[in-house]
Amino acid sequence: MGALPSPKLLAALLLAACVGLSSEDGDLWSYEGDGPEHWSGKCKDGKHQSPIDLGSGGTVESNFESLSFINYNNIYNGNITNNGHTIQLQVTDISHNIMLTGGGLNRVYSLAQIHFHWKSEHTINGKRYPLEVHFVHFEKRFKKVEDAVKVKGGIAVIGVMFEDKDSRNEIQVLDQVKDLRHDMKKNIKFSPASLLPHDTSKFYRYYGSLTTPGCDESVVWTVLSNSLPLSNKQISLFQKVTDSKGKFLLSNFRPLQKQNDRIVYFQSSPPHQVPYHSSALSLKNSLSIMSSLLIVLKLK
Repeated sequence: MGALPSPKLLAALLLAACVGLSSEDGDLWSYEGDGPEHWSGKCKDGKHQSPIDLGSGGTVESNFESLSFINYNNIYNGNITNNGHTIQLQVTDISHNIMLTGGGLNRVYSLAQIHFHWKSEHTINGKRYPLEVHFVHFEKRFKKVEDAVKVKGGIAVIGVMFEDKDSRNEIQVLDQVKDLRHDMKKNIKFSPASLLPHDTSKFYRYYGSLTTPGCDESVVWTVLSNSLPLSNKQISLFQKVTDSKGKFLLSNFRPLQKQNDRIVYFQSSPPHQVPYHSSALSLKNSLSIMSSLLIVLKLK
């Protein structure tokens, strides 16, 4: 049996895989010039694309169990990067074991990265928010994000809206966006839970795609109904982010796509919410995770 790769190598492979989620064409796409109307492949021809408006096309009431955000509350070493398309957060602790399950997902997912869109990509009943954060996860049975993105449901993204408020949001990681030039990276400490609303019980659920090239239709989307506050000053920090050409990236959202034949579910009142600030799992979710891990072991 060969030697296991070093933790540094594993970190590099994971980072490369996460970057690969953004594009098949590197910097050959943008939100201006070669913008969304020029994106090709699945971005142009796909029938289950994202984002969409949530609510206006009708929803089906769901009765899923609560979402479980596992180990989200811990503070981790990480970095924040301007890659020219977005601001991205990355946890660099190899053994972080940050996972998502429950809420009708029926699988266990590992957190890959977190990134932002300004204005929001999804709209809720026609309303567009000033900021949307995406928590990108890949199914735990896959070794690489690139493998998960090829399978429907292999990627699970949590979307959280930020709403324009007079009061300032005290999420410290947002302040790190200031003066973050293209290809610039800052080492930070942060807790993923700080970017979640306290109440995660209400959400929209549908199957869709990545919102950047190559727009793979492998994503199970969960967009939370409750939002977080954001001040005008914090909004302006994102609007001053520069792209690869040194121009202000005033916005980085893909236009709405057609819902087509997809069902959008709405979870309004689950039987019991498992708070994200607790690493304890309900017995039901614990058994679900154990079952999923056993399946992974059998597949190896």
